Amino acid sequence: MAHSGLCKAELADSSCINFGKDHTSALSPCIWLAKLYCDEVHAASCIFSTVRVRLSVSVLPFLEDREKMNVLLTGGANGIGESTAYKFAKGGHNIFIIDIDSRGQEVANNIEKENANAKAWFYKTDVSNSEQVNQAVAAMAAQVDGKIDVLVNNVGVVVTVDGTYPTIETMTDDALRRQFEVNTFSMYYMCRAVVPYMRKAKAGCIINVASLAVFGLMLNSHYGGSKGAVEALTRCLALELAPDITVIGIAPGLIDTILLAQMTESVRSKFTSQTLTGKFINRWEVANQIVHFANPDNASFTGQIVHFNAGHSRQFK
Repeated sequence: MAHSGLCKAELADSSCINFGKDHTSALSPCIWLAKLYCDEVHAASCIFSTVRVRLSVSVLPFLEDREKMNVLLTGGANGIGESTAYKFAKGGHNIFIIDIDSRGQEVANNIEKENANAKAWFYKTDVSNSEQVNQAVAAMAAQVDGKIDVLVNNVGVVVTVDGTYPTIETMTDDALRRQFEVNTFSMYYMCRAVVPYMRKAKAGCIINVASLAVFGLMLNSHYGGSKGAVEALTRCLALELAPDITVIGIAPGLIDTILLAQMTESVRSKFTSQTLTGKFINRWEVANQIVHFANPDNASFTGQIVHFNAGHSRQFK
C-alpha cells in the first residue's frame, strides 16, 4: 500500500495535551492510531510515549488509502472538476468524467499517462439532458459491473444575458431556465441515474458542489438560487438515502480562476479584502476537500454543507 506521508510520533513538550489519566493500563487512542499506522508501514523510527504524544499531520494520509473506488465526476474538463479528477486518480481511483466540453478527453488521457494505477474515461454529455445522463451512467456502470462508489456533482455555470449579469428585471426565461437546468436539474438527473447502483451495493457517497452565493451575491439571484436548491437537495437526499449512502455538500467561495485573473487589481483586492485569509481559494484546495469527504471515514458529515470560503465576510452577515 502506498503512502504519501511519513509516520511520526514524537515525545511532546509540556505544552502538549494529556490524553488520559491512566496511561499505564492501555495505550491512548492517539498512541494506538500512530502505532497502527507505523506497524503497517514498518516505520521503526517511531517513538512512543505512554504519557504524552504529538502526532504529525503526516499520520493522516493513510485514511485516504482505501480500496480502489470508481468515481463519477461531472464538469471534469476544467477548473475544480479537473483538479478533483487528478486528485482521485493520484489516490489510485478510477475516474469517469462527464462534461459537455471535449477537453474532458484530454484530461482523461493525461490522468492515465500520469497515474499507472488509475483508469479514466470521458463521456461527452449535456448533463441538463436527462436522456444523455441516463445513457452515460449506464455506459459507465457497464465498465465496472455496476460498482459506482462516488458521485461528484460539480458542474456549474453562471448564465449571462447579452454578456452581462442580469438584474431581476432583465432576467429572461431562457437564461433562468438554463441556469437551473445545468446547476440544479443536472444533479437530480445524475442522482436519479446513479442511486440505484449505490442502493444495490448498500454503499456510496454523493458530493454536491454548492457555493458561497447562497449567502447573497449581487446580480446573481439566478445563480444563488440554483445553488441554494443544491443545499436543500443535499440535506433531503441525506435523509432519504441513509444509512447506506452519504450525501455531503461542499460550498466553496471565490476560486482563483481565469475569470478572476482577468479582473483589475483593484477589483481583485476588493474581493480578497472580504476574506480572513486575504486571498482567493485555489481550486486544488477545493479538490482536496472533495476527495477527503468522499472517504467513507467521513460518513458522519452526511447531510452537512461544508462552507469552504476562506472565512468570507458574507457568511457572517
